[in-house]
Amino acid sequence: MMETGNNLWNAGRSVMEPKLILPTLVALGVGFFYLSGNQKFELPNVGPLLGATNMADGSAWYASASGESAVLQPSGDPIALGQLAEGINATSISAPPLEIRLLTAMPDCGVTPPDAGQRVAPVLAQPSVLPTQIYSYDDNEFARSAAYEMNRVMNRGGKILADLKKLNLDPMSNSAMDLVTVVVPPGPEPVYLVIKDQFGGIVWNILPMPGATVAQVTLLSGGYSGVVNLPEGARLEIPDIASGACGAFHRVIEKVSVTEARGFVPSDETRAAAVAYEAWFLQTFGIAADVGLTGRDRATAVLAGAAPLDGTPKAAWKAVEGQIVFLMPNDVIYAAEEKQHKEWFLTKANAEITKAFGVPEGSDVLALIKPVTHERTN
Repeated sequence: MMETGNNLWNAGRSVMEPKLILPTLVALGVGFFYLSGNQKFELPNVGPLLGATNMADGSAWYASASGESAVLQPSGDPIALGQLAEGINATSISAPPLEIRLLTAMPDCGVTPPDAGQRVAPVLAQPSVLPTQIYSYDDNEFARSAAYEMNRVMNRGGKILADLKKLNLDPMSNSAMDLVTVVVPPGPEPVYLVIKDQFGGIVWNILPMPGATVAQVTLLSGGYSGVVNLPEGARLEIPDIASGACGAFHRVIEKVSVTEARGFVPSDETRAAAVAYEAWFLQTFGIAADVGLTGRDRATAVLAGAAPLDGTPKAAWKAVEGQIVFLMPNDVIYAAEEKQHKEWFLTKANAEITKAFGVPEGSDVLALIKPVTHERTN
C-alpha cells in the first residue's frame, strides 16, 4: 500500500490554533487516498483476517439469512428463500472472498442492449440487513469521523475532558457493504438482468436456479456497488450513469407516482429527470422503467421473474465465501473482519488529528487535545 497526498502541515511546524483544527481535518479528508498500482484500493491478506468472523467484543457474528428469509417478487407477497435455494449458510455472507476485482464504468452511459429472444428482468432494491465484511467508502470518512469526535469532546468542558480515556472514532456511516441475493427462476430464454440500486453499498449475489441461463448483468448504481457469483459466460456491464445520455438524470429514479404515494412531493427538477430516465430506460432495454421489481425498500433477496412451480429444483446457495467479488472503484475498499477494520480505521482517523495538530503520526491525541481545550476554557 502506498499513501499519497498534499502534506499540508510539516512535522516541525508549531501546534495549530484550536480554531483551525476542525476546518483542517475536513480539508485533509480530501487530500489523502490509498493506492495499489494505479487504483485506489486497500485489500489486506483477507484469509487470515477473516478466518473467524468475530465482532469487536469477541462474540460470534452471524448474518440473518435462512430458509425463512423473505424473497420479494415483482408481484404478490414475498416467498421464502428456502423455496428457491438449498444449503443456505449465513456465515458465507461474512466470510472472506477469494478475490476482489475492480470494475471500470462504461463511458458516456454506454450499455449493450438486450438481444432478441432474451428476457429482460429488472430488479430494484435498497441495501439489506445482511452486512458482508467488505467495506467501501470515500477517503474523507476518516476526517469526518475525526472532526465529529473532536467537535463533540472539545465542547464538553475541561473537567469532563480530563476524565476522557479514549476517542470514539468509528465510521460516520455504515461502511460495510450489504448482500442482496437475486434468484433467477428457470425458463427457456436467456435472462438479461438489469439491477438497479439508488444509493449503492450493495453486493448483488446472482443465484440462478437449475434451468436458468443468465446472458448479461447490467448494474445501474447510484453509489458504489458490485456483483458476486457472476454466472459463467455472463457479461457484466456498469454504465456511467452520470455521463453521456444519462447526464439528464444522473441516477436511478423511482417512478414519481410511487414517491407521491409515500407522501413525498418530487421537485420540478426530479420530475424532469424522471422523464429523461424513463425515456432512456425504454430506449435502452426495450421495457418501461417501472416494469419488474420496483418501488421496494430493503430486501434480503429478490426474484427476477415469476415464482417457479412447487417441486422445481432449487438453486445451490452461494454467497461471498471463496468467490470472486466485482466492485465499483471507491477511495477505500477494505476486506477484513469487523474488529480488524475498526482498529485500522481508528489508526487512520487518529492520523488525521495528528496531521491537523502538526505533530508526527502516532502521537498521543488525548494529550494533544486536553491542553488545547484547557487553554480555551480557562
